[in-house]
Amino acid sequence: AEYMGREREAEGAAAAQVLQRDPEAANSRVTLEIVEVGPHVDDSSRSVLVRKPDGSLVKADAKTRQRLSQLVNPRFVPADYARKRRGERFKPIDLSAASVKK
Repeated sequence: AEYMGREREAEGAAAAQVLQRDPEAANSRVTLEIVEVGPHVDDSSRSVLVRKPDGSLVKADAKTRQRLSQLVNPRFVPADYARKRRGERFKPIDLSAASVKK
């Protein structure tokens, strides 16, 4: 299983073709992620680019695209909500105040 993971990482690295190399844009401390936003852009056609610390500009991988698309266009995923709220589903309710007669 570990071998397959390394093979997929190598495929991903090979698939990330360099669109531009700009030594002046190089910054050894920062990776910039650039996202196209606007009402005319849907998630499937959104341009997501990454400027790497060495100054090369590449298209983002699928995981980065999904993460940044979620920031731009958030979606409610019930399973994620349930995971975050685990243990809070059935809190005890104090009804003592409601049963007091006035």
